[in-house]
Amino acid sequence: MHGYCLSEVKEKKRDNVIKSLFFLSVIATPFINTLLEKLINLANNNEYGASIIDWLIDKGVTTSISYMMTYALLYLLVNKCLWSSLLSPYLKIPDLRGVWVGTLESNYNGGKAIDMKLVIKQTMKNISCTAFFNDSSSTSEMAKLVWINDDEIELDFSFKNKTRNINLDQKEYHGYNWFLIRGESMNGCYFTDRKGLDGRNTDGTIRLAKRSKKKFGKTIQEGKHSQCKK
Repeated sequence: MHGYCLSEVKEKKRDNVIKSLFFLSVIATPFINTLLEKLINLANNNEYGASIIDWLIDKGVTTSISYMMTYALLYLLVNKCLWSSLLSPYLKIPDLRGVWVGTLESNYNGGKAIDMKLVIKQTMKNISCTAFFNDSSSTSEMAKLVWINDDEIELDFSFKNKTRNINLDQKEYHGYNWFLIRGESMNGCYFTDRKGLDGRNTDGTIRLAKRSKKKFGKTIQEGKHSQCKK
């Protein structure tokens, strides 16, 4: 996974969350250590519990935690889980996680539609967009999310494609995707540095639908999805 860009306002909000986690760890750590001390004392009152505590200490397990350890645990929890639920009203970062399926039409093969699956993994700070085709796959390298309005999101990402077709001379190439997302529809266009059958650099359109039930806005109407120009 790699980082992704947001608007300046959302970038500041995301940074504020990270800074807040540091201050929260400073406040919470003494309370956590006090609780651990009470639990250890309670366990030591029992012969079986005391033997477990002694065994843990012999194995090098610490009986207290540091500020950085608390911060790391809080960051892990927020970055992977709470950002899209508890902090969603504040951050308002689009949650695009899931599997998107549909078709791609390209001048590379004369406009014939081919099956495509896009798997998006996302945290508060990182994202990965991996596209799968019959004989190749591509992985995102950089990405940007733009919240256009309450119904529309723009997703842009550059990618690197690797083919499994041994008959092709160019086994790898780079490209760029632009998508407009509404509801469970993700439609847009792409272009690459690979030459198509007509001698031009490859470009085309993509239409995808999300498999999960999570929605954002309204479903986009076909024919109003793309600002691509060939």
